[in-house]
Amino acid sequence: LDGVKRILDKSMLVISDPKKAIAIAGVMGGKNSEVSQNIKKIILESANFYGINIRKTSTKLGLKTDAVTRFEKNIDSNLTITTTNRAVELLEKYANAKVASKICDVYKSLPKPKKITLTKQKLENYLGVKIPDRKVVSIFSSLELQAKQKRDKFEVEIPTFRRDLNLEVDLVEEVARIYGYDKFPTELPESTTAPPDYNPLLKISYKIKKILTIKGFTEVYNYPLVSKDLIEKINFNPKDHLKLRNIITPEQEYFVQSLVPKLLENINKNLGFFDEVKIFEIGTCFYPKKDEVLPSEEQHLTIVLAISEKEKNESFYLTKGILELLLDHLKIKNVDFKEIKEQHPFLDENRSALICSGKNILGEIGEIKPEIQARFDIQKKVIIFDLELEKLIANASKENPYKPPTKFPAVKLDLAILVNKNIPYKDIEEGIRKAEKDILVKIELFDVYQGKQIAKSKKSLAFHLTFQSNKKTLKLEEAQTRLEKIINSLKKEFDIGLRK
Repeated sequence: LDGVKRILDKSMLVISDPKKAIAIAGVMGGKNSEVSQNIKKIILESANFYGINIRKTSTKLGLKTDAVTRFEKNIDSNLTITTTNRAVELLEKYANAKVASKICDVYKSLPKPKKITLTKQKLENYLGVKIPDRKVVSIFSSLELQAKQKRDKFEVEIPTFRRDLNLEVDLVEEVARIYGYDKFPTELPESTTAPPDYNPLLKISYKIKKILTIKGFTEVYNYPLVSKDLIEKINFNPKDHLKLRNIITPEQEYFVQSLVPKLLENINKNLGFFDEVKIFEIGTCFYPKKDEVLPSEEQHLTIVLAISEKEKNESFYLTKGILELLLDHLKIKNVDFKEIKEQHPFLDENRSALICSGKNILGEIGEIKPEIQARFDIQKKVIIFDLELEKLIANASKENPYKPPTKFPAVKLDLAILVNKNIPYKDIEEGIRKAEKDILVKIELFDVYQGKQIAKSKKSLAFHLTFQSNKKTLKLEEAQTRLEKIINSLKKEFDIGLRK
């Protein structure tokens, strides 16, 4: 009827004459059987259809009509005669029509009324009040339900048009709503409430949200479905993703394997309003399992930062600092950063690393490749880190020993060194810790530089080193002596130079 040609499959029911289909049953009629001004004779067809088939047909064709809305609810087959008679009555009254034949009914066995037994005790237990028997029977009668009272129970006959009444509790609900909810006592029943089961995922998610919100981040919620275009933008292969059979829109065709593409879209939309954007999401990623129908589901935390121009040179280290703070609050010990040896789909290989706790990989951190940013039309530098929550839970320390704060002040000194560019930062950090074990309490890398005024084979690393004693107030001279010790050790082990 809407002038659109549609391709049907074997699962779809049609109404047809001996030669052709004239309607998609329960969905929409065909143009070839439409009633026009010139029609003099019509055949009235009143039918009922299997609701699930109608709903599936409607979904496959992307066609939602008033007929679908009715038939997908499995309406009463006994209404077909009633509706036919009503249609004839209206045609006779308003169209001056004349009946040319009797009704021809080809349905062999119509549904019959069913009976449900409701005990008085169960009615009272559910509602918490005792309703007089006469009142209960009266309520059923007002709803066209034939009820008979027999000692401690009611036998209720359910008409075929009340397809929603199938169990005792359905009858209890009918009594309650007609009797009036305002007549029930407003007091809680006596009961014993068991404590909820401990859920480590909920607990760690709550803690993460609290920490990141304090640090100025905003939580976002995205659909776990993405388009083929978004998957390809971060160099993922759509064939590796789970695909929906009946997609509603191409924008929600595949299940996500990474929260990054949706978050990059969020960054793009928000940079028009803010100089920098700091967002995070805790969501589920879906990974197909070989020879299994259901996928593996993993809870991930992904943080994305689009840094302002003032901080773009230190963006990676700012993000790394936030990550270390978060892991420290979550009691993740022995945090280490290791090189990503394989080529990464969307992270810059020179500005990325694996996040580890001992030998266990927790996630990854890094800057988005410039070409990926260009695909999302993002001009600012973007840094992300991604963590798997189950691994965070598994690697979190169960111990929480109290460590009293020292009452003596700290001394902070800066150290800038020149070192061969192929030497990893981790080796330098371990060399510093090995050279001074007593009063060095913190190492912060705040700058890495390669460029003018430095040989191509070298890189500059700049540190904040914090010295502190638990026994006395350190003098500046003592801290400088320890710094000299560190410098001499690094010269011997890595052949470093000092940058002034």
